[in-house]
Amino acid sequence: MTITTILKYQKYPKKIAELFRKKRWEKGVACPKCKERWIKLHQHLRNGIQRYRCQKCRRIFSDLTGTIFGGTKLPLWKWLYALSAFLSTSGINSIALAEQLSVNQKTGWRILMAIRRTLLSHHQWLQGIVEADESYFGGRQKGRKGRSIRWSNKTCVVGAVERGGKAAVTILNTVQEWSLTKFIQETVKEESAVFTDAYGGYNGLSYAGFMHESVNHNREFIRGRVHTQTIEGFWSFLKRKLRGVYYRPSATHLLLYLKEYVFRYNHRGHSLKERFSSLLSFALNIS
Repeated sequence: MTITTILKYQKYPKKIAELFRKKRWEKGVACPKCKERWIKLHQHLRNGIQRYRCQKCRRIFSDLTGTIFGGTKLPLWKWLYALSAFLSTSGINSIALAEQLSVNQKTGWRILMAIRRTLLSHHQWLQGIVEADESYFGGRQKGRKGRSIRWSNKTCVVGAVERGGKAAVTILNTVQEWSLTKFIQETVKEESAVFTDAYGGYNGLSYAGFMHESVNHNREFIRGRVHTQTIEGFWSFLKRKLRGVYYRPSATHLLLYLKEYVFRYNHRGHSLKERFSSLLSFALNIS
């Protein structure tokens, strides 16, 4: 959905409510608490949103309960506008969004962070040939040589990229064999081929059920099909985008910003309509 189309909805909030209702209850209305489908209509609100009563747990809920739109005081068209702006070529910061929506910067920041938080719960398994590596973000203080972050103010991010497919990242407080293996086990399907550099922290992958091969960057960067060029390009993509749009996100919120660009990377071959539909599904908490 384009921004031009969204602006046409500005005077028709009931159409937006109908859009949300069709999208969220495509398989039928269900109670967000107990998942019961024995539901009765309770109330029609002026903006077109409907409220329901669960006949099992007696809970009253609406079309927006359990979503990022629940309890909002902003018009729903502004949320749609923010979702569309979120998908712009390189992203949008809170100052620019606030100017476009005629709200203050804090409100713009809260809207964007609410959208990013919906991406945290999205999990997708990687399979086939997967490359794994870690990278360091933020901080001007140089750490000691190697992968120790104990004496550095940098944040360690570990990632995995499926060749020709999806990517996944998380933040690690310690870069050891157990933490790296746990991340791979939670991200990559067993019996997949995992290619890394020669760091000893990945040695446990073979015992965890993965076909692990490594390349020693002190000697070579590519050995047949074994290399980490894909994930190196992915790190370059992340850092270039973060530096260009958000400059220096804090370590506290870094994972949320990373998830935004992982979403972009994973949907890079999709049309704007498909990306908007996926993002709206996350915002409406559709599993």
